[in-house]
This record gives sequence, C-alpha cells and structure tokens, in this order.
Amino acid sequence: MLEYGLAEETKDHLLGGRRLRVSEKGIRFWRDIGFYEHGPPYGYRKYLHARGRELRVGEEASVRDVVEKYQPGAFDPSTDALVVDVDPRKYKIIEEPVEDALARSWIARAAGLYEDVKRSWGEKPDLANDMKYGRIYTLVVLNVRAPVSGFGELEEQPIDVEWVIESRKPRLARGVEGRTRVYHETFTVKLGAPVKGRYIDYTYGYSFEAPATISSDDLRLGLTMLMVFLRLNPQYAIPLTLLQHHVLSAGSVNLVYLWEREAAGIIEEFNWLRVAEEVERYRFPALAIPLAAAIDLASAFRLIRGEVSLEAAARLAALAAKVIAGHQQVRLGNLVIEHPRPSKNHKIASLVVLYETIQLESRQAQILAIAAYDGEDHITVTCRGETGLTTAREFAQKLLEVIDRLLAENFRVYVHGTEQHNLLRRLLATSYIGISLLRQAEAEGKLIDIGSKLAEKVGSIPLLANLAPKIHDYAEWVQRAKRARDLDELETALKVLARTLAETLYRITLALEKGKIIVSSKK
Repeated sequence: MLEYGLAEETKDHLLGGRRLRVSEKGIRFWRDIGFYEHGPPYGYRKYLHARGRELRVGEEASVRDVVEKYQPGAFDPSTDALVVDVDPRKYKIIEEPVEDALARSWIARAAGLYEDVKRSWGEKPDLANDMKYGRIYTLVVLNVRAPVSGFGELEEQPIDVEWVIESRKPRLARGVEGRTRVYHETFTVKLGAPVKGRYIDYTYGYSFEAPATISSDDLRLGLTMLMVFLRLNPQYAIPLTLLQHHVLSAGSVNLVYLWEREAAGIIEEFNWLRVAEEVERYRFPALAIPLAAAIDLASAFRLIRGEVSLEAAARLAALAAKVIAGHQQVRLGNLVIEHPRPSKNHKIASLVVLYETIQLESRQAQILAIAAYDGEDHITVTCRGETGLTTAREFAQKLLEVIDRLLAENFRVYVHGTEQHNLLRRLLATSYIGISLLRQAEAEGKLIDIGSKLAEKVGSIPLLANLAPKIHDYAEWVQRAKRARDLDELETALKVLARTLAETLYRITLALEKGKIIVSSKK
C-alpha cells in the first residue's frame, strides 16, 4: 500500500506510535476498481455536431477507450465522423462529419498532405470515402509509463493522432522464399492534434537490455513475431494485444520494455527459454503476416516486401524470448550451462550451511555460517559459541529462522549433497519444531537435495568450483584461519565462502530447473 502511494503513515498522538490510513490516491483507487478496466463507473458521452444541431449518439465510451481511441482527429466508424474535441471535465466527446471538421486548421493541414500522397500514387483523393471504407485508419499515439520491475502503476497519455493512409491499388512483392505477396502502399500523417486525458491502471511490466549484436529493427520484428506465436500456438493462445512492447535505442544499447495491457501475471509465469526453443522450431502460417501488421505495421512490411523470411523471423522471435528470459550462458570445457535471469519470481532459493569446530587452549569453539540466495537478495547469518547445549540451541534457532523465512515466502529451498542434508538434520536436532519443519518441507517437495540430479547430468565434474573459481581461494582462507585459530578471521571467511556457494548453487539450480546443462562430446 505504501509502495504505491495508496496509504500514508501518520503519527498517533493519543496512543503513540504510527498508524496507516488510506490516502486520497488510495480512495480514488478503490472507487475506480471495475471489472473491465480501472476507472469511474461512468463514461464519456458522445455528441455529433451537424447542421447547427447537437445530437447524443452511441453508447458511452470508457476512460481508457477515450485515451486510446477517441482523441481529436480520430475517426469513429460507428458515426462516420471525426472526433474534434474531448472535454475530460464534462466527460464529453464532440464529433463532426468529415466535411465539417475540415474547417479546423490542423485537420485541414492533414487533409492537404493526404491529397498530395494520393495524387503521388496516381489516385483520386476522397477523404470521407477513404475513411468510411477503411483506406485511412487512425491511430492514437500514446506515451506509456509502465512498471519496469514487476507490479506497479501503468499510465497512458495521448501525445498525438496519426492517419495511416493506404493505397487503393495493390502492389506486388516477391518474398525471400519465392512467394509473391500482395500489399498496399502506406503513408503516415501526423496531425499535431490537441489531445487530452490520461488513463491509470495497475499491471505487470519489466525492462530488459538486449545484446548489441541485434539491431533495434530486428528486435522489434522479433518481439512482434513472438507475440504472434503466443497467439497462434494453442498451448498459449493469449490475446494478440495482451503483451505490449517498446524498444528504446540509446547509442549501442537497446532497452526492451514489456508490460501487460491487463494485469495477468504471465510475464512472470512463462518459461521464456522454453518459449524461445518452441518459437525457433515453429513454422509460421501465412496468417502470421496480417497478425504482425496488427501489432507493428513497419515490422510486417519487412516480411511482406521480402526483406526477412518467416524462418528468419522465427529465429528473431527466439532471440527476443531469450532477451526477456535474461538468457545467460556459460561454457566450461565440454559443459554448456544456460539459465534465465536470476529473479525471485522463479521461487527458487539456495541454502548453504558451513560449520566448523576449533580447539582453543582450554575450550572448544563452534562457528556456524548460513547463506541463502533467492535470485535477488542474500541472507547471511553467522554465529559462534563454546561447544555445549546452549550453543547448539542457538545454532538450531538461527537455522530454523532462515528456513522458515524462505518457506513462508513460498520458495523451494535447494541444498547440494547428502553431507549438507545431514548437517541440517544434525544442527536442528535440538529443535523439535525445526525437525518437524524439515520433514514437512521434504514431504511437500519444498526442501530438495539437488546433488543426485546434478550428478546424473555432469557426473563427478566439480561444477560449483568451476563456475566460481574464487571458491578455491575462499576455502583456503578458511583453512588458514582455522590453523591460526583466529575466530574472527574464520567467521569472516566462512561467511564469504557460504555466500559465494549459495549464489553459485542458485545458478546451477536455475539451469537445471528453468534452463539446461549440456555435456557435449567436443570441447
């Protein structure tokens, strides 16, 4: 609530302390919650001005429809008229017949450009007729501020309206695969329209950085074809416009912004590396091109004109899916390790426990280091004490707190090897609750030893140490501190080693669960 500004913290002068109360933004949020969109339970009324009269026409338009479709300069096919004004305060849309709307200078200027384009194509201009029969379609250009790291606020603001003019006469183009395609020439006119309003909702959105090896045009085509694939493949079959994207180029850096038009949570749920494999094998039907045109006309024209084949477009779509996945690949000799971007959303957590006993002059000391990693945040705990029941109980409590926290947040907790598994049991032996929690987590498949599964893949190859060479140095650091009987140094070394092991184990687990580990015969 506080994160999104829906609540505010106030001081309780009577009882002391602080309390939460709903903010003005929060009140608007709850008031505007609706089934189909986030907005008031009433819409904009449409009025047609014709022959000196004002007529109420059609149904009310929602706030989102007004922002996305009913801006000045947009054509309303239900009335065959142009929107000429929007009044957000009175919730009113004003429309005029095309001939009357030409009296406005900004529409007259666009109409003049339209006539020039039509004549250059050798066609007779007829603005009203071309709009009525779909040879001109209007687009509202939006400035979208979407969340970039999960759930958050989505804001849409219109910045202009465009007329996309289509030639009446068809053109022919021969594709890369030798097939002749029919298309119509297009030209876009920017109106500089007096747009108004904004729409606010809440949804999921993310930003990703694409490698410099892929151009922004190829990235846009890949994202477009990826959306087409997710629509056509019956395994997914999501609405064509549910996922929206934008590519921002800044020098050699391409940033991809991806968000859900309606909050569905599918960006988090999809295994994008698997999607990449599936779309690369997919054979797009001819229907894919008109679907691509509905998403990004410029990308579709690259297919229509034969600049890019459908097979190449499938490879670009796979590349786009890997960008979304945050595809990371590591080669170690004959091993290839691939995994998506580390994230809490995978609900995977690694757990490493290190335990050392050191004999001092008159006593024996024990040191415990616990490290967990969930793809974004580290948990690192160390404690020490003299050998005895009190220290054993303290160790058990510390370990129980870490495991309980991970399980409470619905993570699957992974450990590596029988030795680690047995150490967990031994350390929790003094805690009945700890042993019960451990058994329950194992029975429910929430505490998993990944050692045997990893051995099946790579045999006896020391994968953790190969992935993070510093593990050798940290292990030697632990041994030096132990020989020197330096408790402070030993505790620090164990903490660093445990943290590194946890992060490396997470990457291996992520590769096994959401990516792949390949052992090839060639180095």
